[in-house]
Parts: sequence; C-alpha cells; structure tokens
Amino acid sequence: MNLKLAPVALAALIAMSAGCSSSPILRTNTVLVTPPAHPLDELRSVAIESRDEMRTLAKIIEAKNAPSLTPQQHAQKHFQDVNVPAGFERISSFSYTGPASVAAQALSQLAGYKFTTRGNKFPNEAWVTIKTNRLPLNEALRELGVQTGSTMRVEVDGASKSLVLVYLK
Repeated sequence: MNLKLAPVALAALIAMSAGCSSSPILRTNTVLVTPPAHPLDELRSVAIESRDEMRTLAKIIEAKNAPSLTPQQHAQKHFQDVNVPAGFERISSFSYTGPASVAAQALSQLAGYKFTTRGNKFPNEAWVTIKTNRLPLNEALRELGVQTGSTMRVEVDGASKSLVLVYLK
C-alpha cells in the first residue's frame, strides 16, 4: 500500500514545490519618513556654520599676512586686540537679531557713546545675530565686526566717546 501511495505523494510534493517557487515572494521595505525641518531652522544652522567658517578663514588670512606686517603694525594690531574702550568694559547681556546698524546704535547707547554713520547705506544691509550673556560689551562689539565682515567697519573713539559705522564699498 505504501508503494501505491508513493507516486501520488511524489507528484503532490513536486506540484507543491513548483507552485511555491513560481509564486512571487512579497517583500516589504520599511521607509522611515521624517517631517521636514522648518526652513528658518535650516537657515539658522547654516548661518552658524558659515559664521564659524568665516572666523576660521579670517584667522588663516591674518596668520598669512602676519609676516608682512612691520613692527609698528604689529604693535598697533596688538593694541587693537587688547584695548577695550571706556564704557565697553561694562558687563551686560545683549541679544539682538536684525540690521547691523541698529545693533551698532544699541551698543553705542549702552556704552554711553554718540552714534554716527559714514558712507552710503546699502539697500540690503547685513543682518547680525548677537547674543552675549554677562560679558563685556566689547565682546558684542567684536561679534558685530565679525558678522559684518568686509561690508562695514566699526570705529570707536574713546576720547570723543563716538562710535562710527562706516559703510564700505
């Protein structure tokens, strides 16, 4: 009896295995979808990264140009690096995002300086983001200079207590 069922079982086994191999195997791919980031958050992170890169670039350019400076220029640069004008040594917190001229005017008022501008104002003025927490006002002034780069120059005269924002071409 077992011999009579063997061909039937063999045929059934072949049919089942042939049917399994010809049917498509369903595969599922899991895709994780994250919500898109807010555009301002993206811009903020890119701006911070580019500011850091600009600082690094400025340090590289400064180091490259250092050997070509005369001793008088080295002395003047050292004085500019370590000198804190009267009024800007005051410890305070400063937080501002907006046009650079408004930040310069606010810093001059906090330090008790007269604010003026020189040159032609740009149609699209540089925007700055300055946040200092319990630091001298001089740090916010340096940050203003770093963020405006070669578009503006901030001149501080301690003797006449004036801060001049010079628009460069």
